[in-house]
Amino acid sequence: MGKRKLTTISTKTKTPDSMDSVRNWVGKHVISKSGDVIGKVQDFKFLKNTITGIVVMKKLSRIYLGIEFVSAVSQDSVMLSIDPVTMLIGKKVFDVDGKDMGKLVQLVRKGNNNSFEAIIVKRKFYSKGIKIPKADVEISKKNIILKKAYE
Repeated sequence: MGKRKLTTISTKTKTPDSMDSVRNWVGKHVISKSGDVIGKVQDFKFLKNTITGIVVMKKLSRIYLGIEFVSAVSQDSVMLSIDPVTMLIGKKVFDVDGKDMGKLVQLVRKGNNNSFEAIIVKRKFYSKGIKIPKADVEISKKNIILKKAYE
């Protein structure tokens, strides 16, 4: 059975068949500004009949991204205009001398913007975390390099 004709009742829209449907976005890969796959679109959030953002499923966590960070949508993916700061969690951290400090386990954020104030780094799961201020952090694609040596 073919696609049924969509009858339109609107003073603003003439051809809704040519528009994208929210249903088509669910399951699409979400790609960061630098080209990394963040996860897949799981859901949408609305406020007063307007899409405010997308919910992205990444492994076992969910991330809400405001619609203002969606730069393009293709047949296969949703492109972002940012690299979400939450992508830093789990990356290895090295000090300026190349010493392995451990992994970034938590971001200290103020508000919901795409930045952080400090990072929490742990060598082992059960060890006490080291809080490092943003001013001492240099971010690279694969790892995080600190601007000074830490003990």
